[in-house]
Amino acid sequence: MAVAGLCNLINPERVIIGGLLSRGGDLLLQPIRDSIRRHAVQAAAERVEVVPAVFIERAELMGSLALALRAWNPAVASLT
Repeated sequence: MAVAGLCNLINPERVIIGGLLSRGGDLLLQPIRDSIRRHAVQAAAERVEVVPAVFIERAELMGSLALALRAWNPAVASLT
């Protein structure tokens, strides 16, 4: 329900589940998707994609680095 609430607030295109939780695969991801469909605004629920993180152990570091590079060089934004 918390993820559905976030979808209502910020309407993301993608929700990335990281850390040890991402190793749960569809056993964890499918209930999150179902909860979003039940509790989020329909337009947000239809649009959002729930996926596991690729960089399980260093996701926060990689995301921070990507944001820093994007701010430093706007041309990098076209690569992401």
